[in-house]
Amino acid sequence: MTRGSDAIEANQANDLLADLSHELRTSLTLMLGPLTELMSSDDPALEPYRDQLRTLKRGNQRITRLVTAALDLASADEGPGGSTFQPTDLAQFTLDLGRLFREATRHSGLEVQVHCDELPEATVVDRSAWEKIVLNLLSNALKYTNRGCIELSLKDAGTHFVLEVTDTGCGIAPEDLGHIFERFARGRRPTHRSAEANKIARQGTGIGLALTKRLVEIHGGTIRVESKLGFGSTFLVSMPYGVAHLPKDRILENADASVDDDLSLSTSRSTEDIEHWFPSTHPTLLNGPTSSFSSPSPILTEEISFNLRSLAQERRRVLIVEDHDDMRAYLARLLAPHYAIDLASDGEAALEFLGSDPPDLVVCDLVMPSFDGFALMEAIRGNPKTAPIPVIMISARASQGARIEGLDRGADDYVVKPFSPRELVAKIQSQLKLRRVRDDAERERAKVYRALYDAPVAIAYIEGRGHEVVFANAAYETLSATTDGRPFEAMQEALSHVYETSKPWSRREVPFQVQPTSPDESEVRFFNISLQPVFGSTSDIVAVLFFAFDVTDLARARQRLQELASDAELETKRKDSFLAMLSHELRNPLAPIVSAVELLHGIAPKSAPEVQWAAEVIGRQAQHLTSMVEDLLDVARLTTGRIALHKRLVPVEDIIRTALDTAESMAKMRGHLLRITGPHESMTLYGDPTRLAQVLANVLDNAAKYTPSGGDIHLDIERAGSEIVFKVSDSGRGIDPQFLPRIFDLFVQADHTLDRASGGLGLGLTLVKQLVEMHGGRVSASSDGLDRGSCFEIVIPLARRAASSPSPAPRPPEITGLRILIVDDNLDLADTLALLLRRRGHQVSTAADGDRALRQIEARSPDVVFVDIGLPGMNGYELARRLRTLDSGNALTLVALTGYGQAHDRRQAIEAGFDHHLLKPARIEAIQEILTARSSVGS
Repeated sequence: MTRGSDAIEANQANDLLADLSHELRTSLTLMLGPLTELMSSDDPALEPYRDQLRTLKRGNQRITRLVTAALDLASADEGPGGSTFQPTDLAQFTLDLGRLFREATRHSGLEVQVHCDELPEATVVDRSAWEKIVLNLLSNALKYTNRGCIELSLKDAGTHFVLEVTDTGCGIAPEDLGHIFERFARGRRPTHRSAEANKIARQGTGIGLALTKRLVEIHGGTIRVESKLGFGSTFLVSMPYGVAHLPKDRILENADASVDDDLSLSTSRSTEDIEHWFPSTHPTLLNGPTSSFSSPSPILTEEISFNLRSLAQERRRVLIVEDHDDMRAYLARLLAPHYAIDLASDGEAALEFLGSDPPDLVVCDLVMPSFDGFALMEAIRGNPKTAPIPVIMISARASQGARIEGLDRGADDYVVKPFSPRELVAKIQSQLKLRRVRDDAERERAKVYRALYDAPVAIAYIEGRGHEVVFANAAYETLSATTDGRPFEAMQEALSHVYETSKPWSRREVPFQVQPTSPDESEVRFFNISLQPVFGSTSDIVAVLFFAFDVTDLARARQRLQELASDAELETKRKDSFLAMLSHELRNPLAPIVSAVELLHGIAPKSAPEVQWAAEVIGRQAQHLTSMVEDLLDVARLTTGRIALHKRLVPVEDIIRTALDTAESMAKMRGHLLRITGPHESMTLYGDPTRLAQVLANVLDNAAKYTPSGGDIHLDIERAGSEIVFKVSDSGRGIDPQFLPRIFDLFVQADHTLDRASGGLGLGLTLVKQLVEMHGGRVSASSDGLDRGSCFEIVIPLARRAASSPSPAPRPPEITGLRILIVDDNLDLADTLALLLRRRGHQVSTAADGDRALRQIEARSPDVVFVDIGLPGMNGYELARRLRTLDSGNALTLVALTGYGQAHDRRQAIEAGFDHHLLKPARIEAIQEILTARSSVGS
C-alpha cells in the first residue's frame, strides 16, 4: 500500500463518518418527533405501553450520544483551529460545573464533594473544552464508582494550576494504566478495569478519556492517573497560566456573554446525559400534546409561553424550508400554535415566498436537493430586501467546524438534529426579538468590515502601479511587522505582472522569512498567495486584492509524510476497529426499538391515526438504520475477503420475488411507477440466493433514490445465450459522464454537494459490483447525462442444469405455550422481547447475568433459552458450556442473541454449545421459526 493511498483511505474514512452522522441524525430526529407526541398523548390505548415508549426514547438518545462522542474526537484531532480561548473565572466556572454534576447525580447514592481555590492569576481557556474535560472526568469516575464519594478540586501550583478528580471506585489494573488514554482503546482491548468494573460500569463510547487528553494537550497541559485496584483512582490535570502556549489568533481579550449562554445549554445537555443513567429521575421530554394548533405548545416554559403570546398578537410569519416531508410536517405542527406558517420543500420554492411577501424569520434545512441551505442563504443575504431576515439553520452535521461554517455563511443560529422542541422555539423567539431593535443597514456594513478585518487570512487592497496598500486587515498587519516593513517584498514583480496581463496570479506554499515570536518557532513560514485584479468602470485594472493563506502546518506535514506513513496505517486500523465497535453498539439499542415497533404495530389498528403514523415512521427509520449497519459490515467483509457465498441452484423467479418485496413497497412510498418485463421462460442460477436478491434490490433502491416522485422505473429480465441479463432503467436525475467510470468505487458518491435528500452512505453499488463478480458476472452503468435517467445492466451466467421447483411447504401453525428464558443485561431488550413473546402465548422470564440464569433454569426448566454473548461476569459462551454439562442441559434449545455477526463469531457460538446464532435486532419471524422447530422436537 502506498503512502498516498493511506492518506486517501484516511480521508475516505472521515468522509464516511461524516455521512454516517448525517444519516443517523436525520433518522433520529424523525424518530424522536413522533415519539414525543406519543408520550404526551392521552390516548388510553397507549397506557399499557408507556414503558415501551420510554424504551424507544432511551435507544434514540443512546445512539445520539455515540454519534456525538465520535465527532467530538474527530474535531479535537484537527487541533486548536476551532477553539476560542478567553479569560475565565475558572474557580467559579469549575465550581458551577461541579454543582450541576452533583445535582444530576443526586439519586445515585454517591457523595460528590467540590473544592475550588481562588487562583492568583487570570486563566485563559476554551470554555467548551474545559467543560468537556471536567464533566468527562466526573462521568468517568461515576461510571466506575458504585459507592463512596467523588471529589473534585482545583488548586494553584505556582506556575500552573491543577484539576484533581478522585473516586472510591474499583480502580485500574497496573498493567492497564499505560493504555487508559489511548483512543479507540475500548474497541481494541476488552477492559482497562477489573472484572468488578465490568459489572458496575455504565454505558459509554469508550473514547471519553482519549478526547479529554487531546483537549488538555490543546491547552498546553498534561494529564495523568494514579490508581490502586479496588480502592479508586485519581486523575490529575496540570495546565500552565498565561497565553504563551496558545495560538494568538484564537484568543479573545474579553469574555463573551453569549458564550456563557451556549455553555449553559451545553452543560445542561451533558448533565442530562448523566441523568439517563438513573431512569427514575429522568424527566419526560414532552408533557402535553403538540398537534393542537389552538393554543401555545405545552412543551414550553411559562416564561417562553408568555412572550410567545405577546408575539402572537402580531402573528409573526415563519417560513419553513425543508425537503423531507415528515420533518416539514413535524416542524409545522410544532410552530403553528405560535406563528403563521409558510412551507417550502426546497430553496427555489422558498425564493418565491421571499420575493413576493418576505416572512419575519426563516427556518431552513442545510441539506436539500439542487438548491441547498447555503445557496438559499446566499440568495437571502444578497438581496437588500431580504438580507435582514433572521435565518435559523437546521442540520444533522454536528461537528464544531460544521456549526462554524453555517454561522460564517450567514445563519443567525445553528440547530443540530435531533433537537429539543423547546430549544428551537426559544431560539426563534430570541431572533424575532433581536430583529425588532436591529439597525439593518449599519449592522450589515459593520459586519462585513469586521469579518474582513478579523479574518485569519491576510487580506490587502493594493491600489495603483505604485502598489499602495489602502486597506489591510489585522492578519496582514501582523505579517507586515514580522517581515520587516512591507510584507512579501518578493511579490512586487507578481503585482506588476497582474497589472500588465489583467489576469489573476497564484502560487502554493511560497516560503517567506519571518521574525520568530518564540524560540521554538521556525524562521520560515509557507503561504498560498492569490492576487485578484479589480476592474473599474472602463475595464481597466484599478487595484489588486491580495490574499495570503498560512499553510505552514500543511507544508511541514507533507515534508514529514514519510515518517508518518506507519502511524497513518496504524490509525486507519484503529478507525476500522472503531467502526466495527460502533456497528455493534448500534445493534444493541436497535434491538429493543425493533421489538417495541412490533408491539406498536399490534395496537396500531385499534388506536388513533397518530399512533399508526408514528409506528410506520419509527419502523421505516429503524429499518433504514439496520440497513446502514448491514452495509457497513458487508463492505468490511468484502474489503478483507471474509465474505462467503452459500451457493445452490435457485430459480430466477425466487430471486426476483425476494428483491421485489422491498422494491415494490419503496416504489409505492415514493410514488414511482415500477414496471417489470420478463422473464419469458424459466431460468436457473447457481449462486447465493440471498446475495443475488440483495444485488437486484440494491440496484432498484438506487434507482428509487435518484428518481423524483411520479417517475418511472423499469426492470427487464431476458436471456442472452448462456447468461441472464437484468436491466434496471429509470427516468431520474441521471449521471454525469465524467463520473461514470467511478460509479462503483468504494466510498465514492456521484454528488458531494449538500444534496442528501435521497439518503444512503454510497456503499450499495460497491456491494453490487463485488457480489456480481463473485458470481462470475459483470455489471455496468450508462446515462445520457444529467436529468436524462440512467440504466444499470447486470449479467450473470446461467446454471448448466435446471433446478427443480418444489411446491411451497404449508406454513406451520404458530406455536404457543413454551417456557422461555431471556438472558441479557440490556434490560430494555429483555423486557420488550419478553412482552412480545408473552403476547404470542409463551411463558417468559428474564435474567440479567449468568448466575441468575443458572438458578432460574434449575428452578423452572425452560424449553428455550436466549443468551446475550456480552454478559457481565460469566459471558454467554461460558454460560452455554456450563449448561451443556448439566443433566437437563442437552434438552435445552440454546440461542445466541448478539451484536457480533462475523463468521468466527458464529463458529465460536456453535463450538460453545449453542443451537442457533441470531444477530440483533432479530426478526420475529426468525425467532418464531426456532420456537416452531423446538416444539416439533419436543412433540
